[in-house]
Amino acid sequence: MIQQVHHPEFDRRMFSVKRIGLVANFEKKEVRALIPKLQNFCQKKGWKLDKVTGAKNLNGYDFLLTLGGDGTILKTARFATASGGSPTTPKKIPILGINVGSLGFLAAAEVKDIYSVLENISQGRYLVEERTMFAGQIYRRKRKINHFLALNDCVLRNPHSVRVINLEVKVDNHLVSEYQGDGLILSTPTGSTAYNLAAGGPLVSPELPVFILTPLCPHSLTLRPLIISQEAEIKIRILSNGQEILLSIDGQEEHHLKIGDE
Repeated sequence: MIQQVHHPEFDRRMFSVKRIGLVANFEKKEVRALIPKLQNFCQKKGWKLDKVTGAKNLNGYDFLLTLGGDGTILKTARFATASGGSPTTPKKIPILGINVGSLGFLAAAEVKDIYSVLENISQGRYLVEERTMFAGQIYRRKRKINHFLALNDCVLRNPHSVRVINLEVKVDNHLVSEYQGDGLILSTPTGSTAYNLAAGGPLVSPELPVFILTPLCPHSLTLRPLIISQEAEIKIRILSNGQEILLSIDGQEEHHLKIGDE
């Protein structure tokens, strides 16, 4: 993610911008009104501005500009990382988030400041922050049936009732515990300020190479949130019988799991 730098003594970094990918909800009135002025600004800078509407090949873009809220940034991070990359060698495209929504915690600036932000970038006054993401796979009867990426969190819960669910958690093939409760949150440092925080999990600095495992209302006096190295392999197995378990990715993508799924 791209952040502005305002300190006058910051060492200038030349950011050679030629092509920008624009990701936004183009049905929004405020977004449509902004685009002509934005295109004119980019044209004067000698930048090409392209609308990006999905997970296509993103080669050639210097960065992606999002107009929206945190949901737009989360969606963009997933498809940008998946485009042309792999879980072991993900694609890295900087994202500049401009808040046009109601929730802009991840955004670099508000929409009223968009041109000053772009001017700072043209002058090299910026930093690129790397953020940890999940790369996960879903297995059923030892066969991979799906995969996913997440910037904020993955949540396992019962989608239909308040009945408890049962989960087995292993880290690097060592049993951590069997969780019985409303569910489980697996969070990145970026997502530590989201559902994880509301569930009583710890706040973690974004640059730390860790994941956070936070139980939801565990039926136990001893189960507490855990901080785990991002180098570790985390395996979660569904133990609940006769229940459908919902896996939610960044609150936007859903997968339905059954007993025995990992």
